[in-house]
Amino acid sequence: MDASNIARIAEFEQQRAEENLALQQEEQEADRPQYAMNDLVTLRDENGIGIRGNITADVDADGLYEVYTEDALNGKRVNMFTREELDSMLIEHNGQLVEIADSSVNDNSEVAESSLGEQQLQASVLERIPKDEQGNPIYEQAETPDVAWDAIVEQTEGDEAMAQSVADGMVADKEAVLKKVEKTKSAGGNTIAEKIAAEKERKAAIDAAKQELSIWQKIAGTANRRKMEADAERRRIADEAAALRKAEEEKLRAEREEAERKEREALNGVPDIVEDVPKDARARGYRRVNGHKVDRQEPLQAVQGKEVNVKFSNDVVAPGNVTVIDASLLQPSHIQGVRNPLHFIDEAQPKERNDEASVLSARKIAENIRPEEITSSITAYTGAPTVNERGEVIQGNNRSDALRLMWESHSEQAEAYRQYLKDHAEEFGLRAEDIAPIQSPVLVNMLHVDDTEALNLGQFVAQDTESGGVERIKPKNTLQRMGTEMRSFANLLLRTSDDEMSFAGLVDANGANVLKWMSQRGFISHTQYKSAFDSKGNLTPESKNDLRGIMYQSIFKDGSTRLEEMFNVLPVKAQKAILATAFRDYDSPNSERMVDEIQNSVRAYYALSQDKMFAEAKNFKEARIAVENWKRQYQMDDVTGESYLPADNFSNFVLHLAAMYKGESQSFIQNTFGKIYDLIQGTQEETLFEQPDNTPRTLVQAIKEALNLDYNGQQRSNVLVGDTATSQRGQQGSNGALTPRERVEDGNGTTDDTGRTESIGEQSEIEPSLSQEEMLSSDDTDNQLSAKIARRIEVQEDDWVESGKYGDTYKQTIIVDGTHKVIKVDAPDTKGNYTGSTYEYDGQTFGDLLDVVNYIDASSSLANAVAVAEKETDTTPTEKQKEAGNYKKGHVQVGTFNITIENPKGSVRSGIDTEGNKWETTMQNTYGYIRGTEGVDGDHIDVFLSDDIDGWNGRKVFVVDQYNEDGTFDEHKVMLGFNEADDAEAAYLLIMTEIGRRSTRRC
Repeated sequence: MDASNIARIAEFEQQRAEENLALQQEEQEADRPQYAMNDLVTLRDENGIGIRGNITADVDADGLYEVYTEDALNGKRVNMFTREELDSMLIEHNGQLVEIADSSVNDNSEVAESSLGEQQLQASVLERIPKDEQGNPIYEQAETPDVAWDAIVEQTEGDEAMAQSVADGMVADKEAVLKKVEKTKSAGGNTIAEKIAAEKERKAAIDAAKQELSIWQKIAGTANRRKMEADAERRRIADEAAALRKAEEEKLRAEREEAERKEREALNGVPDIVEDVPKDARARGYRRVNGHKVDRQEPLQAVQGKEVNVKFSNDVVAPGNVTVIDASLLQPSHIQGVRNPLHFIDEAQPKERNDEASVLSARKIAENIRPEEITSSITAYTGAPTVNERGEVIQGNNRSDALRLMWESHSEQAEAYRQYLKDHAEEFGLRAEDIAPIQSPVLVNMLHVDDTEALNLGQFVAQDTESGGVERIKPKNTLQRMGTEMRSFANLLLRTSDDEMSFAGLVDANGANVLKWMSQRGFISHTQYKSAFDSKGNLTPESKNDLRGIMYQSIFKDGSTRLEEMFNVLPVKAQKAILATAFRDYDSPNSERMVDEIQNSVRAYYALSQDKMFAEAKNFKEARIAVENWKRQYQMDDVTGESYLPADNFSNFVLHLAAMYKGESQSFIQNTFGKIYDLIQGTQEETLFEQPDNTPRTLVQAIKEALNLDYNGQQRSNVLVGDTATSQRGQQGSNGALTPRERVEDGNGTTDDTGRTESIGEQSEIEPSLSQEEMLSSDDTDNQLSAKIARRIEVQEDDWVESGKYGDTYKQTIIVDGTHKVIKVDAPDTKGNYTGSTYEYDGQTFGDLLDVVNYIDASSSLANAVAVAEKETDTTPTEKQKEAGNYKKGHVQVGTFNITIENPKGSVRSGIDTEGNKWETTMQNTYGYIRGTEGVDGDHIDVFLSDDIDGWNGRKVFVVDQYNEDGTFDEHKVMLGFNEADDAEAAYLLIMTEIGRRSTRRC
């Protein structure tokens, strides 16, 4: 390389040095986090421990940000930090890990001084570069591109920006040389040998040019490569540090929770399985079931066969061993529809398998065992069940239940299964003699995983092994996968600068970013992520519903396995009030969160619902009297024989909430929760008359201000608000299920044989996919309404009283479907007693609101509406009336279409064809036109209605392009109410055949 060329470029680059420095500083500034109000941050305290918080105000005039943290930082929860201070402490920003950046920006002079200093300590790199006869360095012949780069930097006196520009210039020069050489034709020759020699010479010149270009590209890329390597190393160090911090935080949290559990149980005893928390049961190693101690099964000493890799998803494969154990040691989550107390990893089975379908499925497998199908598979969802080392089922609960049932009740099937295991023992890496001593052998895939990993593996489903298609997000499974990251999920989903934004609005605004975060963290699959968006990139209604479902499920997080069943016993109004406000709890500090109180209030209501006086209470006052009466009722401990007060399980606040659920309206309950959250979070609204004190309160203080209630618990903690000594007693039943055939909620339903609640009209399902949309709406409803009709009801605040012979009659208006006015009547009987509500509608009296809704549905079906419109149609108009179109016609709305009926089904339609021939036909389908439309002939567009109009799913409308016999276009015919094109076309052809018309068409 020509030294004079370098000098020339160096002189030019020196003029740009200051510009490059400024640009470098701007780039580094752009890479710094930009802070704003409501940003979520994790800051490093003086001990290097991460503390979560959020920025509560934008930067002030002094350049300070107000930051609220969950735990004290510098002795305070609210601090003022400069941007530089935040940078120095920042670990995560809005859920994203922040790289450890170099805090200093070196200018050219510092770089030069540093480079010169290094040169004084070591031999000049430039001296290591070969030189030509004139003494100019030949950089292409340097030992490595790194050596060449360092030599150029040395030659530019340490100015890396100048060196980069020089190297880039050389790359451009070499690219130009290569292009020129490639365009040059070979010298040719007179003979073949000369031509070949010329081509070889040209090829060698091209190869040499390519070689030099490649060398200079590597030299020019050295600085960027080094930066990327340094960045990667910094990220690695940061990731390791973050992982260590997280592990330490998890360790401290686990130790704290274990200490709290021990303290709680030392004070209050071990709760019964109905109210026990699975993680507590695992920690202590046993459960209380109906007063009896049930120890967790120890790890099994079983003969293990070949190694096996069990596939849970396309990305998750867990190693284990084929193992044969006794059927009595196989512990599925449910045994014939009843929770198995020996299955301690409850959360690994999110689905309640107490439905009839699951029970019958297990019985069917047991009765018709196919050993080859239930012993071998590469996935966790078929073949041998997958268990942990204790024999607790991770995947394959139904299969496990079937295998146990087979050995108990189907001896012939069991012996065939045993013989199959012996005959194929070698395939499983076992010996027949290993199987023979086992009384009831079953083959399983045993994984060597801890409880945390077992719970995680239990959340996968068969769809996780499939690719493509559409897959919904499963709230229960996803919540379990997220674990402690649920708080981050909530913070990201609830981010807003608008305190008035509804939960639905928050999902719309933040849902896409939250789903991206969930996908990056592996909480949802790629298929689930892709399925969450429509073709335009917008969130689908289903994905929004799934995000709401995760928040719904978070109410039950870390609670009793039966808590969700108890929740479904609550009045619908109470369920909806809780679900409509519970998301706000995530904005409260951890120490002041209300989720424990809400969970305990659900337990309290369930206990109270079995008390006759409470069940019959008609309002809050009566409910409070019933609660006070219940608090004085003693029960007998079936273990110790001592009497106790069940109310000792609960604080006065929890019992107050239970009475509210019974006797107050949804709006009142909702407003109460909202006021408590406002006080805790300091978000009370300013009014024209009052400037509120928004100093954040503790939960105890907020309860006092909102309800004028002195919280009677001790110092709040997880130790306290849990179970008391009475919790260990076995009054709840041996298997922990809701007691069969118990009356619940004013006698309007009972539990079925498995303890599930029968509500009016249909069963109340536990799965959120059915109930969350209904529960998250804001309609205020009676507590007797089933979830099926709750969303259709609007209760008016227009109560009035009418005097009567036997006492006052109380009335209230209820609007159904926004149009149907129903009067709720509470009238006394001849003795002056109020025996229950009746409902007046359409001149009739109904004993139940569901009966009113069914009556409305029956009278307002689309087929009935069409029939009414058909009766209004004059089916025998005169020719002049037909020509003028002024005869009486019926009108009906089908979907969004306003239909005018000209010829009802069964009427006779007649006319004259193009050849002057008269025709007539009996209409096989109702015929008319769509008002507000115009066809190609200037008339309304014709329409035929399906015979099964109520069966129309509303998704498709079929249009027939009708052509004349000569091939010219005639007009459109709309076939409305058909779900399939074949049905629409068949109906059209039948109509045309009856008319006798020949035409071509396209549907």
